[in-house]
Amino acid sequence: MAEELENINPQPQIAKKKKISPISKKSKVLPANSHRLTIGTAQQARRKLKTIEAVTNIHSSSNGFDRTAVIDGLWSTAITDVNQKQMTNYLTTSKLCMEKCLPSIVKNNIKAFEGSKENILRSAGALYQGGPISKRKYQELRNNDSQQVFNFMTNIQVPRIVPYNNLIKCIISIYLGKVSNLTDLAVSLDVPKVNGV
Repeated sequence: MAEELENINPQPQIAKKKKISPISKKSKVLPANSHRLTIGTAQQARRKLKTIEAVTNIHSSSNGFDRTAVIDGLWSTAITDVNQKQMTNYLTTSKLCMEKCLPSIVKNNIKAFEGSKENILRSAGALYQGGPISKRKYQELRNNDSQQVFNFMTNIQVPRIVPYNNLIKCIISIYLGKVSNLTDLAVSLDVPKVNGV
């Protein structure tokens, strides 16, 4: 009878929890390449997936996976939690940042600077410093081959001075007040004029 009862009400089987193996090696970027960790490629790929899964649960809505939300969450955490020295190290050892992202930002800034008032003043200094130079000399300075090929960053050139004609138009447009011929000025002031002046 006891055996029959046991068959009718068997003891529930408790599922054993799968043991999570401890991480044997912590994540650490390579000193010369912040895109890679000091672990195997396969292990890095697995950790990346686990990280994305964890962040998805925090930053994606109930509608499902949202890549933009996940990346925004990762970035906002990193940019507010990582100190300047660490961030600089990550950026400067990243080929993507140094060859693609940062040059693109700098190019836009250079383009904006070349059309700015600051560059007009810089160009006027090149034109008049040590005495006025000719249009030809100015254009040679602007189109100097060594200046064109000098790159201080990947595909980035030093900002060029303003084209000569644009600079002259700007200088002419500056209002200096009433400008008079010296002879006419002498007459208007009723003072003797001096020939040759």
